[in-house]
Amino acid sequence: MTRMVVRSMLLLMAIIPGALRGQDAVTDRAIDPAKEAAIRTLLEVSHTGEIMVATLQTALQDVPPDPDLPDGFNAAVSDKAQDKIGEFLDMMVPIYDHLYTLQQINDQIAFYQTPSGQAVVEKATEMTQLTMEAGEQWGMLLAGEVIVDLVKKGNSR
Repeated sequence: MTRMVVRSMLLLMAIIPGALRGQDAVTDRAIDPAKEAAIRTLLEVSHTGEIMVATLQTALQDVPPDPDLPDGFNAAVSDKAQDKIGEFLDMMVPIYDHLYTLQQINDQIAFYQTPSGQAVVEKATEMTQLTMEAGEQWGMLLAGEVIVDLVKKGNSR
């Protein structure tokens, strides 16, 4: 993965908490305790925390150190993510509460407890990495086409 992809991930990790705090309708309402317990079960059986940390660690390993950042930054971010993954999962609870009914959450739990659901979990990090790589390639192709189209129209610098 490129440095741009990792920077984008880190930027999103920095922006999302503030953006979520701004969504009063999502984060400030009380959550039914039974639904919250179900959401936490879903996050556990879907290995959401582990997948997030593994994806970040994989992305950070694929990027050379950035001279604009302190030495050891990538490793420190990786360690911090591992230590603080519970905070991320806490942030996910109101999002799941907002987006899904209790029945939908229970249906997802049932799915993740099947062999097919566990296959999704086992391949999630690799799927994310491959999807990001495909998206990067596609974006580069689109950018190339746009540049060609603009040059043909006389919009060049």
